[in-house]
Amino acid sequence: MARVLLVAATIFLSAGAMARAADPQGFYTIQGVGLESCEVWLGERLSDGPTAWYHQQWVLGYFTAVNRFVYDGANLTVNLPTDKLFEWLDEYCHRNPQQNLSLATEALFWALRERQP
Repeated sequence: MARVLLVAATIFLSAGAMARAADPQGFYTIQGVGLESCEVWLGERLSDGPTAWYHQQWVLGYFTAVNRFVYDGANLTVNLPTDKLFEWLDEYCHRNPQQNLSLATEALFWALRERQP
């Protein structure tokens, strides 16, 4: 439970930074497994080991923070099952293996925002 809270706090800080707290050049601090590469994400997803769960929870925490502090509605990921979020990231990461998980998740955020009415 403490790790989930730590991840949620990290995501809160990252999501808020994405929307409002970036420096004038748009830079902000990424913490936790969001710093790991897409290549690591893909390896963890293939292994389906315990660390894959941490990566997945980081992504879900990111969207929880987005829903709470950034998004104007209740759930940006509504009508998109969790496994589809992860599959989207898998595809993105296959194309961008050196990108970090945070920026991949941010790309997913923008793709979902574009789909909103």
